[in-house]
Amino acid sequence: MVAVVMLYLQNTEHHGMQKKNGRSAFSTQKSKENSGTVRSTWREGTAPSSAEIENLNQRLSSMPAEDILRWACSYIPTGELVQVTSFGPTGMVILHMLHSHGFLDNQQRNMKLQPKRPNAATVSIVSIDTLHLFQESYQHTRKVKQTYDISIHWYFPKDFNTTTSFDDAHGPDLYKTNPDTYDLLTKIEPSVRALRELKVSGWISGRRRDQGGERGNLPIVEMDGMPETGPAPIVTAIPRIKINPLAFWTHRDIWLYIHQHDIPYNILHDSGYKSVGDVMTTIPVKENDPERAGRFVGMNKTECGLHSHLARVKQLTSEGPIKSIPPTIPCPHCLELNSDNFDRLVLGVTSDGVATALTKDLLIEFYSPWCEACQEAGPHFSQIATALRSRYKDQIAVGRFDVTEHDIPNSAEAILHMKIESTPTIYLVQQNPLPTVSEYFSEHHDVATVLDW
Repeated sequence: MVAVVMLYLQNTEHHGMQKKNGRSAFSTQKSKENSGTVRSTWREGTAPSSAEIENLNQRLSSMPAEDILRWACSYIPTGELVQVTSFGPTGMVILHMLHSHGFLDNQQRNMKLQPKRPNAATVSIVSIDTLHLFQESYQHTRKVKQTYDISIHWYFPKDFNTTTSFDDAHGPDLYKTNPDTYDLLTKIEPSVRALRELKVSGWISGRRRDQGGERGNLPIVEMDGMPETGPAPIVTAIPRIKINPLAFWTHRDIWLYIHQHDIPYNILHDSGYKSVGDVMTTIPVKENDPERAGRFVGMNKTECGLHSHLARVKQLTSEGPIKSIPPTIPCPHCLELNSDNFDRLVLGVTSDGVATALTKDLLIEFYSPWCEACQEAGPHFSQIATALRSRYKDQIAVGRFDVTEHDIPNSAEAILHMKIESTPTIYLVQQNPLPTVSEYFSEHHDVATVLDW
């Protein structure tokens, strides 16, 4: 099937809650300049080219979220567009916008509303129940269904529909003993199954850039990297795009919009939970903590096994219809160590084997930009580097080594006795005057804990 739709993508000037002439940028006000026309084609079984994706992002990045959603409903064929949501704050903003414009699937069926555009697709709602959610989350979902009169496509771990049956089969501590398997069974496999069974060509996500980590460079439109089989995020065999209409919004933007439009939200957010997931891995956080700081507690998500991770990265970056770009983890005050400079900067040994005396101790992080744990820890390590530079500029330097870009030098293990089996791994190399190496073993990578160490 070929769906050809003429789209008129017009630029606007603002994102988020910025105001102009007393009106919120959430409205669909248009700029009189820089308007453009794009003929977009979605061919079944054919992925948009990277140039097409880049062009779409250039045009959509200046548009209000509501216009991005309107574009998505025109670009994706009818019946092949979904919103995947856990009904968190960002998801609720998107749901409210879709409902306000009559784009939800149940509105078209039950209320017999005509789409805003003749060829506009309707949006189905998909949610994953891990069977380990808070009771408050289930209560919130019931209120959402009642408020918006929506139908939800629920997906559960395969062959299970109760917490007891799942825990009896896999053990109640699977999330701790094998978090990757837990994620595969409760989140990844149900998500893949949902996208496959519903024949999805595009899905709407609530991810935002200000949530940090790999989301820091999040585009509006991207090719979906969700696997079709297996636990690794391999290149998908089925062309599918992911739309992030709120990519440029902030946490503050989201909550201003929620209160402005009286949108229901999970009552746990009033008790210090900035982000809500499974009951055994989510805790309340302090007001100034990052939004996702209270997630994945006790799941051993503080590291990525080195060998399995490198194999995963190799698979992710293998040749295919979609090429992946590694996330960026900035660290302005870090020395970038690699195979060529490691011996010189860490051991004081030049390329011709001459040893020189080093005057500074060195804190080293072995990391991978692809590792989720490294992405979570990255901002903390950057703050650690800044703090050490401020306090001990003449005594200690901070460096990091990207294990996916460079082979770990033989000297790291043979001379310094470093064993890098997972990332992130942190070592302190002290010059006494010969190098003395200490490994940081704690799973807590926050600034205060590491500096105390």
